[in-house]
Amino acid sequence: MNRNCIETLNTILKISNKGVRKTQILYKANLSHAQLKKYLDFLTDKELLREEQGLVSIYYKTTSKGIEFIEYCDRVQSMLGLEKERTHDYRRSVSL
Repeated sequence: MNRNCIETLNTILKISNKGVRKTQILYKANLSHAQLKKYLDFLTDKELLREEQGLVSIYYKTTSKGIEFIEYCDRVQSMLGLEKERTHDYRRSVSL
């Protein structure tokens, strides 16, 4: 089954949970640069993801609102029997 927009958003948020650079998201989510830009703009605009300035580059980190989105998506996938990844308590690894 191909990924849809919601699955892609969920994947990006999971990848970004502990803070990652744009390139890491690009490769791990298997997106083109144009797709990545579109998704990052959307996620930051909706406050599901935030940019953080590191010493050398910008990092992207999932917000507490993004964690709620991940948990909601995981619950829906579970209800539909579409679980792909193991359960993880994402709230523990986000800094509020």
